[in-house]
Amino acid sequence: MSIKVYIVAGGHSVGKSSVICQICGIKPEKEDMDPMVIPLHTKKYGTLNFFCDSKSLQESNIPPDGIEAHIKSVNGGENCEAILISLRTDKIPKISKQPEADRYIDKFKSLGWEIEGVIELVGYLREHSEQNKYRYQSFKPIPSINQLCKYVKKFFGITKCCFLTTALRALLNFISLRRFGKGKNTSGEQTEKGL
Repeated sequence: MSIKVYIVAGGHSVGKSSVICQICGIKPEKEDMDPMVIPLHTKKYGTLNFFCDSKSLQESNIPPDGIEAHIKSVNGGENCEAILISLRTDKIPKISKQPEADRYIDKFKSLGWEIEGVIELVGYLREHSEQNKYRYQSFKPIPSINQLCKYVKKFFGITKCCFLTTALRALLNFISLRRFGKGKNTSGEQTEKGL
């Protein structure tokens, strides 16, 4: 199965990171959240393991060719089925020499990944989306991140964060290991007690 790609794009300080944090069920802070893999429920595909990163790939100095290694560097990244990431649509001259958002999108498509949607908080990607045939919506930044997040979730078809499901799965796995000495870990592999 190819990776599903969900992108929040825009310039400096338009709310990209805050929207991603809120979708992930994390209170937006002044600093970006650490990249993580979490289950999110989508209308189209059901629950998928999402690699989520609120800091733009350019600000993290991750080149388009480095995205696969970046995903795999996070615990659970090798099992991700979708990514929710932030991309800058403007230049960051003193921080990063990485290209703008369209080059990353071209790289994802060359890997055979499906661009499920791009939300842009003011920018220039409309023409690129028409040429490359992916879902695109532009929003003007609005003061309420909560309201903006509702629009973004609706466009992406993400209905909820599944932290409770993950916690319940981990608890049942723990009980199974304690009770029977063997069980299935969250990846479905057989494990031995004490490992």
